[in-house]
Amino acid sequence: MHVFFRNSPRAVWLWLNLLNSFSTFKSLYLLTGGSLEVLQ
Repeated sequence: MHVFFRNSPRAVWLWLNLLNSFSTFKSLYLLTGGSLEVLQ
């Protein structure tokens, strides 16, 4: 895995992007969780 990442900086960038997107989505979900429950 380490060799793969070392030889593929783009893969690392994509992975970090994925983690950032997940964190953002999680934060938005937590912030709007109450509203979503009311709508459902």
